[in-house]
Amino acid sequence: MVLLHLVAIIKDTIRTNDLIGRYGGEEFLLLLPDSRIDEATAVTARLQRELARKPIAWGNQQLLVTFSAGLAARRAGESEAACINRADQALYEAKRVGKDRIIVAA
Repeated sequence: MVLLHLVAIIKDTIRTNDLIGRYGGEEFLLLLPDSRIDEATAVTARLQRELARKPIAWGNQQLLVTFSAGLAARRAGESEAACINRADQALYEAKRVGKDRIIVAA
């Protein structure tokens, strides 16, 4: 239910040419073509704000969903796999330092 809620908010927030896909158990991969890293960071922060505004109703409770993100801009000549790996490493750093974080890969 949480994953479906997250995906619905992502789809409502991203552009029509952006792509979302499941990447592992509770991880998603967003591809934002023709976006600079600052634009990707702004999109991710907007997703976090939208989730905070729209908690999930569960019985009598409102469940707040948060997420951490690792971002990477593809470098000239870099393979897709290498770029995704850098974003994944940034994600693990975001998870390590605390909830609801955005870390940009070096």
